[in-house]
Amino acid sequence: MKKILCVLSLALLFSSVSMAQEENVESKGNFTFDLNFDPAAIFDAGAGDMFTMPYIKARYFTSSDFAIRIGIGLKFGSSTEYNDTEGDEYVRDIYFGTTLAPGIEKHFGGDKFFVYLGGELPITFNNERRKLKTGDDTYVYKNPDGEGYLGVGLNFIIGADYYIFNNFYIGAELAPGIAFKKYLDIKDDDDEVTTKGGREVDFALQASSGLRIGFRF
Repeated sequence: MKKILCVLSLALLFSSVSMAQEENVESKGNFTFDLNFDPAAIFDAGAGDMFTMPYIKARYFTSSDFAIRIGIGLKFGSSTEYNDTEGDEYVRDIYFGTTLAPGIEKHFGGDKFFVYLGGELPITFNNERRKLKTGDDTYVYKNPDGEGYLGVGLNFIIGADYYIFNNFYIGAELAPGIAFKKYLDIKDDDDEVTTKGGREVDFALQASSGLRIGFRF
């Protein structure tokens, strides 16, 4: 709710400098693209990344008040701990995660400010591997920290967009929902299961990090 109020305040702030616009900037055939933006990161490096993932969101308007959407999240990386000066012995962790979230939105309002309601079905996959090298021997462990999982959820969406210019907008979004996770088995270097993965059901209220900035095509 605080993020929605923030968007309303910014709408009033920018209204005096906005360009002249059509009666309704959202219409059939429009395509929009937006991503998370955290203004605090400009002034405080400890606030995190200015632009974050997940996730990027794209929308296509089938009419002036209805859109289909797809959210795409991606994270990957690795870290290596060296145990000798030559780098012949080390432990390397590699992780990969992706989210695909199709959904729909119903828009209300007009001119430059819009509120929308909708739903999405996020599907998430996280995987991790640990590679241990010691001398001439190399060992690979799957999901060693138990953080790998396959998840499916259902979110209710409430959001708001304010068009500063015809093709540029800011917004915020809340997504309360339920998620089911199936954790992957933990396996040793012989690919034998050492711990069976469990299951988890969560209810959570997700919010975009800071604001969302987007472009209309």
